[in-house]
Amino acid sequence: MGWPHDTLFALAGFFKEFGILDMVFAGRIQIFFLILTFVIHGFVLDKYWELSDREEGILCPQL
Repeated sequence: MGWPHDTLFALAGFFKEFGILDMVFAGRIQIFFLILTFVIHGFVLDKYWELSDREEGILCPQL
């Protein structure tokens, strides 16, 4: 097939043999869930602080 194809197949076999791609995808999934967790907690805390400020009578101007 030629030089580029042989090299790509060799690298793919190497990655598959040692599970390197699994580690890369596992790392990306962990980072995705970490960011998702921060976003969800940000929305929840923002809503909580807004309700808490209303109960205490603190005026929060809308931006």
